[in-house]
Amino acid sequence: MINQSTKAYFPALTGIRAVAAYLVFIHHFNPFEGFANNYSIEIGKAIVDQLHIGVSIFFVLSGFLIAFRYVDRIEPTITWAKKYMINRFARIYPLFFILTLITFIVMPIRDVHPDYEWNATTTSIDKVISVFANFTLTRAFFKNLLFIGVPTAWSLTVEECFYLSAPFILIFVRKRPTRLVLVALLLLSSGFLLTFMSTLTDLYGSFMRPVTFVLGYTYFGRCVEFMMGIGLALWIRKRGNGPAKSGTTLIGVLFIVVCLVFMVMTNWGYQIADNLPLSFSTLMINNLILPLGVFVLFHGLLHEETWFRRLLSTPLFNILGKSSYAFYLIHLGLFSDLVTQLIGGNVLVLFLLSNIASILLYKLVEHPFHTAILRRFKSQHVLNPQQ
Repeated sequence: MINQSTKAYFPALTGIRAVAAYLVFIHHFNPFEGFANNYSIEIGKAIVDQLHIGVSIFFVLSGFLIAFRYVDRIEPTITWAKKYMINRFARIYPLFFILTLITFIVMPIRDVHPDYEWNATTTSIDKVISVFANFTLTRAFFKNLLFIGVPTAWSLTVEECFYLSAPFILIFVRKRPTRLVLVALLLLSSGFLLTFMSTLTDLYGSFMRPVTFVLGYTYFGRCVEFMMGIGLALWIRKRGNGPAKSGTTLIGVLFIVVCLVFMVMTNWGYQIADNLPLSFSTLMINNLILPLGVFVLFHGLLHEETWFRRLLSTPLFNILGKSSYAFYLIHLGLFSDLVTQLIGGNVLVLFLLSNIASILLYKLVEHPFHTAILRRFKSQHVLNPQQ
C-alpha cells in the first residue's frame, strides 16, 4: 500500500535504482568485449550495448518522485521556489561537485587522457569552457563537452532541466493529466527548433546538434521519460491504494525486454555517426516506447506483492539503492581507471570496489552534506533523504 503523504518512502523503488545503475555499469563494461567474434558473441554484445536503458529508469523515477511529492504543494512564491531548488541542489550537487573538482585537479597530471579528459589538442580556452560547463551543469547542451569530467554526469544536465521545469509542468497538468502529451510535444518541438537554429550559427561546441545528440542526451529529447513518471504519480494519487492486477510487474519486465530486443534489431549494423552510438530508430524506441514499460513495472512494484518487490525492499538493496547515485557517478572515469591501473582490469573486482566506495561516499559525503544543507536553510519542503 502507498502512503499518500509527501514523505512517503518506496523501498522497492529505492532498490530499483541499484538495478538501473548496474545495467549502466554492464553497458559500459561489456563482458562480451574481447572475445573472438562469432554470431552468439555479437548478439550478446549487441544486447549489452543497449543496457543504457538504466538511465531511462532513472529518468522515469525522477518524474514520478517529483510529481508524487510536489504536485499538491506548489506555491507560486519566491520563498517556495527557493526551498524547492535548495532541496534539489542539496540532493545532487555536493557529491557531484567534489568528484568533478577532484577529476579536474587530477587531469593535468595524468599520463592517460581518455575521451572524458583533456588531450594534447585542448586549448586553454577549451579547458576553461569545459570546467565552467561542468560546474554549471550545462555541458550536455554541447556534444563535444558531453563526457568531459565525470563522464556519466552528462545526465545531471537533463535532470536539472527537469527540476527547473517541473513546478510549471505540474501546475499545468495536475487537474488534466492528458496535458502531459502536449507538454511532451512542446518540449520535443522546442528541441528540434533549437537544433535547426543551431545549424544557422557556429556556437561553440555544436550547441544542440545534431538531432540524434539532442534526442539521446538532452532534456528535450528525453522528456517523455519524465512525463511518464509524472503520469504514473498523478494516476496513483487519483486511483488510490488499490492493488495491481496479478502479473503487472512481469508484464512491465517483458515489455522492457521486448523494447530491448527491438532496439538491438534497429541498431544492428549501425555505423556510428558523429560519435553517437545509437540509430534514430533505436532512440525512438528508447525515448518514446520503453518508458511505458517502466511505467507498468513501477506500478507493479508499488502495488503488487511479488518476490521481486520483496527482494528490492530488503536492507541490502536499500543501501545499494541509496548509494546508487554515487555508484553511477564513479563507476566510469577516474575511479575505474585508478582501479584498473592499480589492481587490474577484472570487471567483477571493479564492480565490488565501486559498490564499497559508493556506500562510503553515501554515508560520509552525500547524506551528511544533504542533511547539513537542508538544516542550514531550514527547508520546510525536505524530501526523505533516502529518496
